[in-house]
Amino acid sequence: MIFTKKEEENRCIFIINEQLNPRTLKELIEEMHNFLQNDSRDAIIDMTNVEVVDSTILAGFMTLYNNFNNNRRKFRIINANNYVKRVIELASLETFLLEE
Repeated sequence: MIFTKKEEENRCIFIINEQLNPRTLKELIEEMHNFLQNDSRDAIIDMTNVEVVDSTILAGFMTLYNNFNNNRRKFRIINANNYVKRVIELASLETFLLEE
């Protein structure tokens, strides 16, 4: 499994345990869609263990953000390193994706 879950009352934190690539992103997206349909909490992605992201990963995150937003739920990223934050900022997605 590419992630572990930390259950909280109003949200579930998905802690990514390995680098994201097209295969692991697909697995994460499938799990997020399942979570969205079967749980009423918000989803938080903990990126502590992720060193880099690319445009494919950002596109996947924006798809997830839109799906959660359309269901009046929150999808955010926490604990991103400076490189990952910078990539998100260069794509002007920090307002949507990064948890303050």
